[in-house]
Amino acid sequence: MPCLGYAVGIGLSLHQFEEEKMYTILCISGSIPVGDYASYGFFYTEKPGFAFQIIACIIEAFRLSWIQILRQQSALARLSPITATYYISSATAVCLIPMCLIFEFSGLHLSDIFRVGVQALLWNVVCACVLNITMYLVLGEVTALSMNLVGAVQGSFLVCFASLALGIYMSPYQCTGHAIAFLALTFYFFRFGKSHGKHLASL
Repeated sequence: MPCLGYAVGIGLSLHQFEEEKMYTILCISGSIPVGDYASYGFFYTEKPGFAFQIIACIIEAFRLSWIQILRQQSALARLSPITATYYISSATAVCLIPMCLIFEFSGLHLSDIFRVGVQALLWNVVCACVLNITMYLVLGEVTALSMNLVGAVQGSFLVCFASLALGIYMSPYQCTGHAIAFLALTFYFFRFGKSHGKHLASL
């Protein structure tokens, strides 16, 4: 995902290509799956699912980059995160409705709502709303690439927490992969953090 975010950012003129930066992002993105592969010896993937996952990652990279452009280079930059959510999320919902009607609506039933529970669904809605507002707030100050990079390493913290709290086994290869990703992320922000600030200031 960070590699796709970087490529999309270059295509949309949000970033300039830098070889050192590219290698650092590849290190962050590749160390975790390589560690998993070394632990288990294989990856089991379904081709259709893998294709959908790649397409979803590309679309998400474009979505975050476009939101960054809207929050930093357009009239929406002057709006509060809540107001920006009102406009951008409404447009996003309009784009998602046709896909929902085509792929998911036929499988939805009223009984499913009561089976899951109205309270649980309402809490999900509240959490999604807060996450959206937070995303628009953050993307007004940092780049979409930074969010992608932090999101990639966030999984490492969740895996480590699960290992410590639930006793889930982590192989030495996995520990090494997560450690490399964290160190590479630290180097990235230490090495390129100032250049991100200068770039945002020029927008």
